Amino acid sequence: MAVDAAVSVALVEQKHQLARLYEQRLAAELSEKWPAAEAGSEDEKFASATVLFVDVLNYAAFAEKLSNEALSEIVRTFYNNAGDTVHLLAPATCSLSGRPC
Repeated sequence: MAVDAAVSVALVEQKHQLARLYEQRLAAELSEKWPAAEAGSEDEKFASATVLFVDVLNYAAFAEKLSNEALSEIVRTFYNNAGDTVHLLAPATCSLSGRPC
């Protein structure tokens, strides 16, 4: 019993460590791909553009039904998935933002 509990705790801890490491590496790689504002990226002109908009429908009602921990995990997963999609598309610019409830 104690071994099973220890293994479960270790696996959860490892999951969180891997998630943090993944986020750090993805953020570093994305930062390298996009030009800094001081490099004149604000002056760039494009013949066409694609905008990706992602939303969580009925977020406020959804959030009321979950614990803070469960909601945090879902939002983190949501942003990770959105970030992965953005990374795959290799955009010239990117803005991820959220609105507090």
